[in-house]
Amino acid sequence: MPEARAFEIGGIRFCLEPDRADLEVLLPGSFTGFTASSADRPYFRVCLEAAEEMAPDPLGFFLPHRFEVMEEGRRFRFVNRHDRLKVLGHIDPAAGEARLLLPPEGLDREEVEVTSAISTGLSDFLKSCLQVFLLEGGGTLLHACGVTGEGRGFLLMGPSGAGKSTAARLLQEKEGIAVLNDDLVALSAGDGGVTLWGTPWTGSRGGTCRQGSAPLKAAYSLRRGERSEAVLLERKEALKELLANLPWMGEGEGLTHPTISAAAAIAGAVPVYRLTFRLEDDLWELLRESAER
Repeated sequence: MPEARAFEIGGIRFCLEPDRADLEVLLPGSFTGFTASSADRPYFRVCLEAAEEMAPDPLGFFLPHRFEVMEEGRRFRFVNRHDRLKVLGHIDPAAGEARLLLPPEGLDREEVEVTSAISTGLSDFLKSCLQVFLLEGGGTLLHACGVTGEGRGFLLMGPSGAGKSTAARLLQEKEGIAVLNDDLVALSAGDGGVTLWGTPWTGSRGGTCRQGSAPLKAAYSLRRGERSEAVLLERKEALKELLANLPWMGEGEGLTHPTISAAAAIAGAVPVYRLTFRLEDDLWELLRESAER
């Protein structure tokens, strides 16, 4: 039996328990930076089981952008709808465990398309697990660039082309500034406020990711413009910006209501700005000045 691996993402520990030996091939390389001490008790366990029913055509079961989380009582099913509804795994927050079916070993591992498809399925399943368990504590994943500096965290949101990658590149050039992730971050809520965390998932074109966290000081919806300014949004507008950047993983009250509640709590806990910036201006100073207000 292959050795279990412990990870920590978004302040949540989990343990991967595979029954196949090629876990290192299937896991994205970025996960190595999120390894947790095996002595730490995991918050939840993820069992990976080889199943013969997955063997004939793994690409028919593991297709990118077709995964969905569906409610099943107090549990969730991880499915895709390619050709027909296929249940690939389960997530059980009450029991603190999840289970995913994978094709058995022995497939042609030199076939890049096969390995990539299975790896995508595993990665998206772990992402879905994390979202479910984050929601249990009032947190959530968010499509945004997460930056830390001077012991504080900042969120940079916006649609494709808004300037998140450009902002990440500009901020990385600053001494003492760290970009935790320029595509997907985790947020956890507690009595002390909201905490920003890095995740190991990068965008389709790659990007920056690292383990780390900081108290969230402010969030920004990016715009490119002729002048630089930060406009504080009213709570309703702030919530709208956050909702637009939440990951979609499926419909159903068990997911949508806690996700909206998490976004509303964040909008009430930290200021959210609409930030217009020019490339020639000091973006870090814009963040600092607006946050100090």
